[in-house]
Amino acid sequence: MHRLRFYPNLTPLGVSLVLLIFMTVGAAIAAPSEITKRLRAAEPIGEASFRLLGAELYRAQLFTEGGADFEVDQPYSLALVYERSIKGSTLIKATLREMRRMEGKRADHAEIAEKLNDCFLSVKEGDRYSAIPRGQSVVEFWRNGALRCSLSHPGIRDRIMGIWLSDQSRDPNLSRQLRGQS
Repeated sequence: MHRLRFYPNLTPLGVSLVLLIFMTVGAAIAAPSEITKRLRAAEPIGEASFRLLGAELYRAQLFTEGGADFEVDQPYSLALVYERSIKGSTLIKATLREMRRMEGKRADHAEIAEKLNDCFLSVKEGDRYSAIPRGQSVVEFWRNGALRCSLSHPGIRDRIMGIWLSDQSRDPNLSRQLRGQS
């Protein structure tokens, strides 16, 4: 049996397993193309999974330029990879429910819901949505690498992205994990 010169005890099977682990880790943290087009040197700073009643609904990753610490006013992007099928209408309802929980009832929620109809389609296992803020009042939503919508509304960045990234999120631990703080 041929052995590697530098690691004489490592079998070919062992080498294959090590390479598979490195390839899997690299694939898990690579920024999607829509993010690399919008953020210079996009690097992940945090990752978390959202579970409901024990079932994983999605995995989330937060990217910043060059892996810089998260700052709401600096460029960043959030990618969600879904592990379950979810209707688009359910995504919209959940988004609005979280906005109402965090900020109370507001007169513009119906207008935002209408705009979200253009953004969110139903998802199935493996689908990815990337949210890329473009200033305080615009968030681009990309679905599986294609621009789905550019949501424009006063102050929408903090209101939508806060669902995942603020300390008032439903799961503050998930938020801290995404921001690279735990």
